[in-house]
Amino acid sequence: MGLLRFIVQGIGWELGRSAAREGIERLTEDEPPKTEAEIRAAEKAAKRAAREAERAAKRAEKARAKQKKRDAKQIEDELRALKRRLGE
Repeated sequence: MGLLRFIVQGIGWELGRSAAREGIERLTEDEPPKTEAEIRAAEKAAKRAAREAERAAKRAEKARAKQKKRDAKQIEDELRALKRRLGE
């Protein structure tokens, strides 16, 4: 009885999966074509997102450079303090 149940569940799962695929295919086929305004709006949004990503990259680079400069200054300060201790 266990094996039969397993087989029936597998067949049911397979039928459900194929029905879901068919439904998804129908939805994508029935999608209305986009108007020119929708296409322009999508392009504008993509350009805006690209500009924002570029700005974020520039901000991140500036932040890295600033942190690197801070780290170098801290190292120089520590080195200077060690030299003072050894010199005294």
